[in-house]
Amino acid sequence: MIKFSVVIPTYNRADLLIETVKSILSQSYPVSEIIIIDDGSMDDTGIRVKALNNPLIKYTKQANTGQNIARHNGVLAAENDWVALCDSDDLWLDDHIERLVTLIQSFPDSDFVFSNFTEFGNSSRYSDKFASAPQSWDISNGASNEQHFRQYDASLFYQLLNFTPVFPSALAFRKSKYIEYRAISENLKGQNLGAEDFYTTLIFAAKGKVASDSQITTKIRKHDENHSGSNVKNMEGEVLIIEEVVRQLEKDGVQTINKNVVTKAIDWRLKALAYHYFANRDKENFDRVYRLLSGTPKLFLKKAILYLSHFI
Repeated sequence: MIKFSVVIPTYNRADLLIETVKSILSQSYPVSEIIIIDDGSMDDTGIRVKALNNPLIKYTKQANTGQNIARHNGVLAAENDWVALCDSDDLWLDDHIERLVTLIQSFPDSDFVFSNFTEFGNSSRYSDKFASAPQSWDISNGASNEQHFRQYDASLFYQLLNFTPVFPSALAFRKSKYIEYRAISENLKGQNLGAEDFYTTLIFAAKGKVASDSQITTKIRKHDENHSGSNVKNMEGEVLIIEEVVRQLEKDGVQTINKNVVTKAIDWRLKALAYHYFANRDKENFDRVYRLLSGTPKLFLKKAILYLSHFI
């Protein structure tokens, strides 16, 4: 029997956290433990969790260090090898764990699995994340079956550089492999990059076996937010993460990295950031990003901005 530990990092989300925990406790396939890492909340999170009076819940409060470290500490505390993540404001449909178990049984050599998700809330954009994949992102690589399950081949690493249908609340992995693969960066740990889980996903894609369920089993809550500002923060973080992943893989001698594909993935992000900073008259950040671009994209960007400068 596959046993799951669930890790929930949280910070000042008492009301939403309780709703999240209840969705986990309502699973058709029960989880073995729910580890809540309170990252220094100043609300009544602890009191609310204690009031649930459920023996499956293990609550720990720590000094505020950021979601990435809180999640990492929760993984290390897990008693089971399979660990499912969930953010403290998201919800699982009743069959989320059951379908992950069936997915793992279909591809037993997998060490990282994820499911499709939908978004809800005032800032939601995707009703079906997998359906939003660009045509250039081939989700048919690898083995698949009639249950909406798929196991990916080695090309997934490069596919993920341009489109990532993976979200923490919809994924699970083997703790033993998380530790073996060093799936959290010591150099980036603790930094608020906005896309910290991207590192873990890329490391597993490069070193492990990844499988997915295209059926929606998770609901991601989107709060009122500035999409432009959020996208910029995530894109800045992704550039750092991709560079760090490549350095780590080369150090580990995992595979020969296709530098051309990686450079293109970094450059399109840098170009988007440069356009954003240019349009917002942010010369300091524009200059910083522009200097990071490789030769051809830099020349293209220079010509494009000379043209755009006539209109802005």
